[in-house]
Amino acid sequence: MINYTWIIHTLSAKDIGDYSDVIYSAVFSKQGETEDGLKGVFKSAINFSTDDMTSSSAFTLFESITEDNIVSWIKAQFDQGLINDFILEEIKLLEQNNRTINSGEFPWDPIIVVPPVDDVPLTPEQIAEAENDQTGNRAGIGTTST
Repeated sequence: MINYTWIIHTLSAKDIGDYSDVIYSAVFSKQGETEDGLKGVFKSAINFSTDDMTSSSAFTLFESITEDNIVSWIKAQFDQGLINDFILEEIKLLEQNNRTINSGEFPWDPIIVVPPVDDVPLTPEQIAEAENDQTGNRAGIGTTST
């Protein structure tokens, strides 16, 4: 079973005619999480139509808008089956033991050098180990050469 959560990241608003703070776009994501804690995310932006601003019944004051309003507007324009399929595919990739590599773990990220504790001199082996760290966590001890 997958539990879904909607997140509204940003809303864009402008004044149109007699109306102020008319929301015309949103950046959102929908996250799915399995019982095992695996997550998939669909993130996108959407533009809302502002063409029917002649009827006051079609307008909701900014102060009265809820997250549920925004989500319902998104659902009206996006195929939920396609979004859920995208999230499921991300989760399937994670189940195949693929891993996400985050900033700070890229090969070009600088190696973090941890100074020795209590001014105990490092052995040449410790220095070599830090300089040649191949564990993927990009951390070392002692000094490095440039």
